[in-house]
Amino acid sequence: GVDDIAILSNAPAHIECGTGVPSCIVCSLVPNIAMMPCGHVPFCQPCFAKYQGTGGKTCPLCRQDITQATGLYYSMQ
Repeated sequence: GVDDIAILSNAPAHIECGTGVPSCIVCSLVPNIAMMPCGHVPFCQPCFAKYQGTGGKTCPLCRQDITQATGLYYSMQ
């Protein structure tokens, strides 16, 4: 469920603007938490934890109820 969020420590800390890599809607780090069932990836893990802490239960992009949140791992070379 939403409470079972893995902390992702191996994701890049920052990606420069204009590289074609998406960024967290709050802090501009690489987003790595996928909302289910919509599949949007708006947040990095720390910002998603803060969003949850303020009572956030819907995807901020489409407002669907979040039934699960899944950590993503990127292979960036």
